[in-house]
Amino acid sequence: MNWIMALEHQERHKDMLRKAARVQIVRQARAERKERERFYGPALIGLGRRLIAWGGLLQERYGAASRDLHALACQSNPVTD
Repeated sequence: MNWIMALEHQERHKDMLRKAARVQIVRQARAERKERERFYGPALIGLGRRLIAWGGLLQERYGAASRDLHALACQSNPVTD
């Protein structure tokens, strides 16, 4: 093996080490993300369900009044083209 081949081999080895380091960093980042998702996922799902229920209650309570006010506002402020 001549010195050029030895340098090429050394560079390939360095490239492989850099690639392995990047792969390990990506794996760690993905593992951390999954841990956060496991914690926040159920909390956000619960929050979303509560907001949907609350929105339904507000629509039942104020839906007709809101539609009447919207219709009144549209009549008094017509949109000009």
